[in-house]
Amino acid sequence: CLLQPGRHLPHLAPAFGHALQPQKVNIGCVLMAAGTASRFGANKLLHKVDGQSMIARVLDAAPAHLFARAVAVVSDAQVEHIAVEAGYQPIWNPDPARGQGTTIALGAATMDDMDAVMFCVGDQPYLTRDSVRRLISGHDLGSITSLSFQGKRGNPVVFPDFCMPELAALKPEQTGRAVIARHLECIQLVEAQNGRELHDIDTPHDLNA
Repeated sequence: CLLQPGRHLPHLAPAFGHALQPQKVNIGCVLMAAGTASRFGANKLLHKVDGQSMIARVLDAAPAHLFARAVAVVSDAQVEHIAVEAGYQPIWNPDPARGQGTTIALGAATMDDMDAVMFCVGDQPYLTRDSVRRLISGHDLGSITSLSFQGKRGNPVVFPDFCMPELAALKPEQTGRAVIARHLECIQLVEAQNGRELHDIDTPHDLNA
């Protein structure tokens, strides 16, 4: 890691008696919203949760204005439209059935000029904006910062810039865990308000869990 745990985004020290402005840190966002949803039986991202589609709830929790750049990797025209309306730049994944690694790689390839990037999933409808804000503000440069509950890691995850080439090179069957496993010493946790925030939805039954 570049910083020790507890060291947050840096401020420049005064020089020649003049205080300098804090260094601007550019954090991007990749919303992973492509997939076949075969276990759900339909496009789960369009399924209504408390009157709002699952993908719209995630977009509300991670609004584009919080980030220097926000992209959504999609494979459905309706999902693309919702993401664009929310201010996200769409990236089309032509074959998401090959594996989640394709979605991560497509998103990471657009973020090589960011200082850090938050990766979030589109099927996490109970995620809150408060947790996203705390995840971003609590991120230490050089750390892999994950939302957690009672010490258990989950999504979203903020990756530092040096992880982007590794994420962009993932094999289709791989996930971000493959990159995290190479940098376990860099993991930093930010606690969610409750465990439900970390739940991702794979089947209709999960909505009642």
